[in-house]
Amino acid sequence: PADDIPYDTKEDWFGLYFQDQIKLPYNVHVLAGFRYDNAEIKNLSGKSEQDKISPRVGVLWQPTPALSLYGNYVENFGAPNLYAIGLDGQPPPAETAQQWEAGIKTEFFDGRLGATLAWFRLTKQNIATLHPDPQLALQRISVLTGEARNEGIELDITGELLPGWQVIANYAYINSEVTKTNDNTLGNRFPNVPEHAGNIWTTYAFQNETLRGLKVGGGVTLRGKREGNLENDYQMPGYAVFNLMTSYAMKVGKARVTAQLNVNNLFNEEYFPSSGGFGRTRIAVGTPRVFLGSLRVEY
Repeated sequence: PADDIPYDTKEDWFGLYFQDQIKLPYNVHVLAGFRYDNAEIKNLSGKSEQDKISPRVGVLWQPTPALSLYGNYVENFGAPNLYAIGLDGQPPPAETAQQWEAGIKTEFFDGRLGATLAWFRLTKQNIATLHPDPQLALQRISVLTGEARNEGIELDITGELLPGWQVIANYAYINSEVTKTNDNTLGNRFPNVPEHAGNIWTTYAFQNETLRGLKVGGGVTLRGKREGNLENDYQMPGYAVFNLMTSYAMKVGKARVTAQLNVNNLFNEEYFPSSGGFGRTRIAVGTPRVFLGSLRVEY
């Protein structure tokens, strides 16, 4: 039998956030802020204690009430490299990231339907890769030479098409590329990033008096083919997962009681949502069909 492998991890995070927004003439809005993070994370591989100040800035111009143009820049204090080991025997510094985004927001049908079209570029640094010295690589020693960039467009639509009929839909196209590395994966796609992804969800709340309080809905999550590791030598196939829901809300005295039933993965689809990003031994299997019931009481 295989031996049990413990993964005991302890995290202590402290964060401080400041943000301010001002309105300038001609309907221009400016937002600026920063976040301070201090993280201490321990596991069997060692201890990582780091801190970082991450800025955020954004500008929005609203030439008409139904049209907005915006842009923003955000930095991120990312995931710690806990499972990598540096030359000093300790985990190397955490990953960092920067995101640029620009887009346009608009409304239709007197504000009942809204749409956002955005361009984004997300760059991640400090990705741990094995040491270029083969002897050190055999000891699983890593260096921070990795960088990856995800760039693309995203379309979001949300609103009420008819009284009681709500819809949420989005689509994203992502061009993913490993831009810095010390091995032969330069130019490959980053693991677990589909080129095409989307979601559609819609609900209808009955408006007539007889069925008032009853709501039904359904949707689908779509993901294209994704690379399983940095080497891009195997792929996880795309998938479509369908979900349904129904709920009924009623007044009981002064309380509002809502009973809801969800069916996730309606057709019991076998799919693989993600991998560990290396090798072929850590591929996650999606949750099979599941029924979830809930009862909510609001006073």
